[in-house]
Order: sequence, then structure tokens, then C-alpha cells
Amino acid sequence: MHEERDITASGYDTTDTDPDVIVSGGAVFLEAYALGLPRRQVELTVNLDQVHMCGCLPVASWPKMKQSAGFPARIFALMPAAGDSDLPNRAGRSAEDVGLSPARIG
Repeated sequence: MHEERDITASGYDTTDTDPDVIVSGGAVFLEAYALGLPRRQVELTVNLDQVHMCGCLPVASWPKMKQSAGFPARIFALMPAAGDSDLPNRAGRSAEDVGLSPARIG
């Protein structure tokens, strides 16, 4: 996704980018790759199962920390209101105008 869709961040519900079975063996291939990119990673993200796979706008905020390895983040997603299956191009319109509602995901 970093290369094909040029995403700026990735989030997951585990403590590491790599699967636990690989990390416990001492390998961190995906972590090394991800840390080499000018991108963000969000670990231990919760409630991802409540977010639609498409048509959502995730928003993440965190403090700027000098020389820090990690810090807490606040994350939420703007999603279509329940029952809204129509997801036309909504670029440039406010969340309220397009019927998006916030959901906390982290």
C-alpha cells in the first residue's frame, strides 16, 4: 500500500508491523522497511472492525516529540452515517455536508 497507493500512514492492532511469530524469532523485516519510509505507523489501534473499508477519512493527531521513540495518538474516522451506502465523490465538502459521522478508532 505504501508503494501502490502512496499512503501516508498505516495502522494495525498489534504491537509491531511484523507478525508476532516472526518478531519472536528475531526478525523485523516489515518494521525495518516501514521505518525507512517517510511515513507514520500507528500501533495498538482499536475498533478497526467498526470502520468501513472505503469511503472513510481517518484523522490522527499526536504531539511533536523531539528524540522520542513513541507517544500516544488520538485517532478517529469520519464515516458515512449508518445505512448510507451511497459513496459518491465527496472531495472538497465538509463532513457534515456529506453525512459523515465520527467514530473513535484509537
